[in-house]
Amino acid sequence: MKTIIKLFLTYLMLIPGIVISQPAITDSEKAAIIFVVQEEKVAHDFYAAMYELHGITPFRSISKSEGLHMDKAKNLIDHFGIEDPNTEYYDTPGKFKTLKFQAMYDDLVRGGSKSIQDALIESAKFEELDIVDIEKLISTVQNEYIKSTFGSLTGISKDHLKAIVRELSERGN
Repeated sequence: MKTIIKLFLTYLMLIPGIVISQPAITDSEKAAIIFVVQEEKVAHDFYAAMYELHGITPFRSISKSEGLHMDKAKNLIDHFGIEDPNTEYYDTPGKFKTLKFQAMYDDLVRGGSKSIQDALIESAKFEELDIVDIEKLISTVQNEYIKSTFGSLTGISKDHLKAIVRELSERGN
């Protein structure tokens, strides 16, 4: 049945003069999506840098997962037709359009570059911040698709935090 509906909607989109518009979202929902896509890029780039520097598996695994987070956030941008602030920066690790996110990334890398323990501590702090930020944003949005996507991101960030805490514990911290 879903296939039939998808085919029908695709057919309708091909008929000139028929436009299927995206659901309207508020300016605050747009701002929330833009915030999340930038914060997820910070996460991805930070974990990739920490893996390159320290070479431990959790950083590689979480970096890959954060790449999927970025994709989920980019899907929201595409779905709602929002201008993507990272368009010019996706292929340049550690570079961001917004000074706030550039500073966030730089601070994380500076703190995490000292040692593996410091990198794990910076990671834990970042995941806690990410969870708080996204949970705050969830409480401000009405659109269920956005809420669902943000909820998924929060759940995965909680898993990342558990993995980081476990790694710290295994290292005697």
